[in-house]
Amino acid sequence: MSNLEVLHRLVIGPLVVLVKHDPDLEEDGEWDASDHVIRLRRRKDPLTILHEALHAISDLYGLQLSEGRVRVLEMTLGDLLERNGWLGKALASQGGPREPQEAPKPGVDGPKRADRGG
Repeated sequence: MSNLEVLHRLVIGPLVVLVKHDPDLEEDGEWDASDHVIRLRRRKDPLTILHEALHAISDLYGLQLSEGRVRVLEMTLGDLLERNGWLGKALASQGGPREPQEAPKPGVDGPKRADRGG
């Protein structure tokens, strides 16, 4: 399984997550927390990447989101970005790449949003 094609690299908090193509996968996608890898059955599947990235965020920040809640976030965030393409472009152009941030300890608030005016 280590010979899988790397499709993308995602930075999620302090992690660099590899997105790999695994045509033998039974599900559409899979988040492997032990290897920090998202595996996809299909090469071009942005909603599944978003879904599995939400699982990674949930694990990393101790959110304990159920599959149902991850699915709701996947569908609503996907719809938000699809209907408002300018938003994704604006977020992507905010000062270029950022250094990975350390994950908060369980029970502590997540990353602060002061640098975004929030």
